[in-house]
Amino acid sequence: LMDVALTRRQNSVPMAGVPYHSVETYVSRLLNAGRQIAIAEQEADPANPKLLRRRVRRIITPGTIVEESLLEGAGHNYLMSVSPNGEDNGVALTDISTGDFFCMDVRVADDGDRERALRELFFRFGPREVLVPSGQIKAMREIFSESPGLCVPVEDWKASPIEGARQIESRYKQNLKGLGFPDGEPQALGAAALIMHYISRTFPADDFYLAPPVYRPIEARYMLLDEQTIRNLDLLSHQQEGGKSRSLFGVLDSCRTAPGKRYLKEALLAPLLERDAIEERLALVSFLTGDPPLREALNEHLGRVYDMERVLARMGGGRGAPRDFGSLVNTVAAAGEIAELAGALADVEPAFARLIQLKPEVAQLAAFVAKRVVDEPPAVLGNAAFVREGVDKELDRAREARQK
Repeated sequence: LMDVALTRRQNSVPMAGVPYHSVETYVSRLLNAGRQIAIAEQEADPANPKLLRRRVRRIITPGTIVEESLLEGAGHNYLMSVSPNGEDNGVALTDISTGDFFCMDVRVADDGDRERALRELFFRFGPREVLVPSGQIKAMREIFSESPGLCVPVEDWKASPIEGARQIESRYKQNLKGLGFPDGEPQALGAAALIMHYISRTFPADDFYLAPPVYRPIEARYMLLDEQTIRNLDLLSHQQEGGKSRSLFGVLDSCRTAPGKRYLKEALLAPLLERDAIEERLALVSFLTGDPPLREALNEHLGRVYDMERVLARMGGGRGAPRDFGSLVNTVAAAGEIAELAGALADVEPAFARLIQLKPEVAQLAAFVAKRVVDEPPAVLGNAAFVREGVDKELDRAREARQK
């Protein structure tokens, strides 16, 4: 699969090795081949410290990628789950690289209606994996016949709405109603349970960040586009050329930020239906196109905005790098300048001012970090100084001792 030469040791057991510094190249090849990769580390055995044992610390699968170098651009990397039960079908989606997690209920009249509804959701969100109860794996692979290998079976009992409610209350200590779930036992809870169980298995060390699942009913304020419409209108890819550059998304995408690219894609796939919302959006576009100096100023500030959704997800899972703290400081500084621009135009375009605001708590956090972290933190911890001098006396003494 990786085109790596095999060697043999210990009774002709075939073995293969790759350089550690280029391992992600090979991990990417394995993921593209539809494989899962177990990452094990050596650690001391508590019962006998002289012995070392291997422990699986991470299972990398296509739908649970958090490593920045393995993610494909700025787009979402969704993991989807389906929990069918007669007319009710629970669907949940998460992008663990951003922490986004939401679910919905899809009611269908028959099997044909179910296939159509699930394929539309699949085509809209483009998940890398689809989790399904093992008893439904055959039926789901027929529905997603173009990519049957994306369907991953999970034990049936893990798709129970009761199990979903238990998992949410245990992990997040939150009330279901506060997350938007309707009364009763909606099947969406079963879909959420599939995702939470699967992610707990792929992150045995529990070092991941995942926001509580939010219930998103299929709203009447958005137009639901079917698979054929998305294809025929070349919204995401050009049918004849097969690329993104001549699709509607490719033509419109001049976004300066990664979250902006994700939002644009979602807006194209879920057009607004309410007149007031449409007119407000058009008014904002008209306002910005009519003020070139403002657009230039916004572009300059947005150029210093990092992908904070992914940065915060990495930091929340304990995988943050020193430079992520610098990204936080620079992004909040740029956001503050944009908020000042918007505030100055409150009388001219109030909707623009309402959209862009910076909470004082966020500015205070950025100021707290800026006082403690150097202006240009290193990409990797240990390569250079990360914390400023004077923040921690013991750290300062250690640095001084090392220099001697």
